[in-house]
Amino acid sequence: MPKRFSQLPVRNKLTLIITCAALFAVSLSGMITIITQAQAVNNGLQREIETTTELLASNVAASLYFNSISEAEKTLSALRFKKHIEAAALYTKEGKIFAVYTHADHHHRHDVLPSPEERSPFSPCLAVKQTVYLDGEAIGHVTVVASRSPVLSAILKSATIAILTTILSTALAITLALRYLRSVSAPVEELAKIADEVSQTENYSLRSQYNSKDELGQLSQAFNHMLARIQESDARLRLTTDELSKRVEELNNEKEERAQAQDRERRLQERLTEAQKLKSQSLREAKEAAEQASRIKSEFLASMSHEIRTPMNGVIGFASLLSDTEMTEEQQDYVEVINNSGNTLLRLLDDILDFSKIEAGRLEIEKRIFNIHELVNEVIKLLHAKLSNKAVEIIINIDARTPSFVETDPNRIRQILLNLIGNAIKFTNEGSIEIRISFISFNEKSKPHGYMGVLECSVTDTGIGISEHDQKRLFEVFTQVDSSATRKYDGVGLGLAITKRLCEILGGSIKLKSAPGVGSTFYFSIPVFSYTEFESTTPSESPTPSTSISKDRDLRILIVEDNQVNARLLAAMLSKTADSCDIAYTSTECIQYMNQRQYDIIFMDLNMPDMDGFELTARIREQECDADQANTARSIIIAVTAWAMKGMKERCMEAGMNGYLSKPVIREELTDLIERLCSEKSQNG
Repeated sequence: MPKRFSQLPVRNKLTLIITCAALFAVSLSGMITIITQAQAVNNGLQREIETTTELLASNVAASLYFNSISEAEKTLSALRFKKHIEAAALYTKEGKIFAVYTHADHHHRHDVLPSPEERSPFSPCLAVKQTVYLDGEAIGHVTVVASRSPVLSAILKSATIAILTTILSTALAITLALRYLRSVSAPVEELAKIADEVSQTENYSLRSQYNSKDELGQLSQAFNHMLARIQESDARLRLTTDELSKRVEELNNEKEERAQAQDRERRLQERLTEAQKLKSQSLREAKEAAEQASRIKSEFLASMSHEIRTPMNGVIGFASLLSDTEMTEEQQDYVEVINNSGNTLLRLLDDILDFSKIEAGRLEIEKRIFNIHELVNEVIKLLHAKLSNKAVEIIINIDARTPSFVETDPNRIRQILLNLIGNAIKFTNEGSIEIRISFISFNEKSKPHGYMGVLECSVTDTGIGISEHDQKRLFEVFTQVDSSATRKYDGVGLGLAITKRLCEILGGSIKLKSAPGVGSTFYFSIPVFSYTEFESTTPSESPTPSTSISKDRDLRILIVEDNQVNARLLAAMLSKTADSCDIAYTSTECIQYMNQRQYDIIFMDLNMPDMDGFELTARIREQECDADQANTARSIIIAVTAWAMKGMKERCMEAGMNGYLSKPVIREELTDLIERLCSEKSQNG
């Protein structure tokens, strides 16, 4: 082999060396890429299965606790959407199998589920085990087994790419070597050819045209100098010929270089176009991934809102009932703390949901006409309890030129005022809080009987004030003036961030002026429409709804609720209202109760295990239509749900329900709704 290599031409030797080096480098890079990709996919699969197992453990805790095998199997069956998950099993605390899920494909079946300790990095499947906790106590564990087929697919894909890359790189290396190695081998071949021709013809006018500062150039110059001395008499003519030849060669080289430069520019432009296409595709994929992540986050927050509101309904409701019983002063304080803590948690949950909607661009604005005076008084009434232990005076100053009725989103204006005035009360221990409202008209009649203008509001307090440094970051998310471990004021720093976003969504802006020890003033302005035709009208006084219902009605009430705590709470609230109150924990029990007797009011939970509230309501209405209308009256159906999302009330009304209550249920709202619906039913005959 070394002998054959030594006999090869210089050009072939260099080509072979460069090709072998390129092949080795690309092969090594491909192997590293395959190993790295396999590790990344395996780690991603490990994290995915661990996350899935943790979510599965939290979802089956209730099923295991209540010994509901069907619910546990239903929860485990959700794993069928992940084809690489082969099997899963739920075990009791004693280690007995409680529920099992096996993939439908017979290739994924396991007679005995392997444990994570029995798996090795080279095993064909991956096993993850997670303990199931309920209220901090381990009640069992769940095991999930997944195939490593995604890892093998990634290895195969990377190997294919590596092989193709190796072939293309080797071909490119050979092509470049054959093209550019001529500049090295050509001078040597030229000198050999001239030397052979001179030795045969004795034509000493031959010259090597290769000129450079390397060793080949030195050899060529020495050869030419030897011929020049032999042909000294003809040196002048030969020098002239050489100069002319050099000039022609330079021009040819320049022309060739110019062509090569144009070719390189063309290839660069092609690569730039390809890079732009790849960049556009990457941006599109990143946008789709961000939208999917935002959608998953919104769904998760909505689900968490439902799961938190359901137990909080029991906490706040029973605490409210407990406050009506005879208790010591200390017990009354404890109950008040429970109520305040529950309401604080619900407000925080609402803030997080609002901020999530704002971030996802899904916050809907509902513009309508409302009375700004009544809205301000309503906000002050809601916050009045916070002033009970403070020597703070509330001053409302509404400019006389401000129209009473304007058009914008009253719920968002109320939320902005609640945040700003609530903060002013929180950071002001004594002095005053002034709310100023004015209106600037544009004198442009943009709607029938309506004028465009700006509603300017300010909230000024005499509280602790804010330094100039803290003002720069005050409207950022999760930012508080005092974020130390010993901070005096509570909160998570979402209120002002949400307030700023709401002002911008409504087309307005917000700004701050404050000094430490003097107080703060928050200004915000919102574009609105004013309606002058409402100014002269006086709203008719409606009778104040009664907060209690007479026992003379002899109401028969059915509660359809799968959660025992919420069912007992609602029954306790209705104990002084209804003549009889039955509880159905499933839709089947509800239908059985309905067949036995006629109910005046049915409280319907929308999330039942066997049949949701919408389908059950349709069944009830269908039975009522089939019955004798002369002897059978329609029951009042009131939806009770923790899904306090926009549009849920309208959906319930369209499904045939008569009322809607969101958890946690407030006794006053419950009583008012029953009184109103019963009155409407009586008026309609």
